[in-house]
Formats: sequence, C-alpha cells, structure tokens
Amino acid sequence: ATGKNKNAFKNISLELLYNRLNLFMWAKLLYAGVFVLFLLSLRSQIPQTYRLRRYRLAFLWIVLGFILHGLALVTRCIILARPPVTNLYETFIFVAFVTVLVGIIMEAANKRWLGLVVGSICGFVFLTIAGKYSAEGDTLRMLIAVLNSNFWLGTHVVSITTGYAGVCAAGIVGHVYIIQALAKGRDKKLLETTYRNLIGVLGFGLTMT
Repeated sequence: ATGKNKNAFKNISLELLYNRLNLFMWAKLLYAGVFVLFLLSLRSQIPQTYRLRRYRLAFLWIVLGFILHGLALVTRCIILARPPVTNLYETFIFVAFVTVLVGIIMEAANKRWLGLVVGSICGFVFLTIAGKYSAEGDTLRMLIAVLNSNFWLGTHVVSITTGYAGVCAAGIVGHVYIIQALAKGRDKKLLETTYRNLIGVLGFGLTMT
C-alpha cells in the first residue's frame, strides 16, 4: 500500500472487497455475452419468439454489466476520494462505462440492437485494453502532481474523457452504417435511423471534447 492516497488506508476493507469481487471482469463477460446473443439473433431461421427472448436477455445483460461496472467505478472513487480518470487504465474503464451508457440510451430509443452492439463492443474492448495496463497489479495509486486537484479532475479531465467515449461510440455506429449500406436488400429506413444516431452521438462526443 506504500505511496497511495492516505484515504485508501481508511478504506482498506473496501479495497480488499473491490479486488476480491473483480467487478470489471464480470462486466466484461456480460458485454461479451450480449454481442454473442446479437450474433445468434442474425440467424434467419430463428423463430420470432426466440429472437425476442434473446433480445430481452441481451438488454438485461448489458444493464447488469453496466450496473456492476458503475459499482466498481464508484468503489474506486470512494477508496481514492477522487474521480477515476488519472491514468490510461482509469481512462479506458471510464470510457467503457460512458460508451455502454450511450449504447443503452440508444437502444432504449431505437430497440433495434444498434445500442446493444455499440455498448457491448465498446465495453468489452475498452475493459480488455484496460486490463493490459493493470499488469503490475496495483491500479489504485497516488496522483501525480499535475493532476492533484479534484476540481480539474471533475471538470476538465472528466469532460474530455466523456468526449472520447462519445467519439468512440460514434465510430462503432459509423462501421455499422457502412455494413448496413453494403448489405443486400438494405433497408433505407434503417439506414436513416443509424445515420441519425451517428450524428447525435458524434455531436455529443465532439461537444464534450
């Protein structure tokens, strides 16, 4: 525990629980499961009833993953007494959280798998990348001097990192749009819906950045 924020010592039991539960891993598995359910739903011979069940299960899983993801972030905030956006590891887990939230909002508005695809891909990929930056084991470290201000962490850094999430989500939506545009028997109404979502998410990302 050497070199950590003093507040971490007051929350040692919470930190132990945080490490034991490994909520980010469970969230990542749920996000992966959502994308697998999406791929299974693409089979044309599946009865509509089963397709609907898989959709509902996918939505439930991404919401559950988001809740676990959020609990892990809140726990980090309590342990460190600061926003969780001070290094590459924390940036990736925060960007993953925001992109999943964007995906859930998109799905609630459209109900066409688009938000589930965006949220599951971004959540899984960014949490996987974050894992590469936690190889040393201890991700709860003292702030470097230039970031040692909860005001700037809570405004400047969080705003820009949220912008990263919006732009990344827009990138996934853009790829979905290209795939839909190249598909045989493309649905113009579906393309228009995807395009509107692309512009909305991109506008959000650029504004926050």
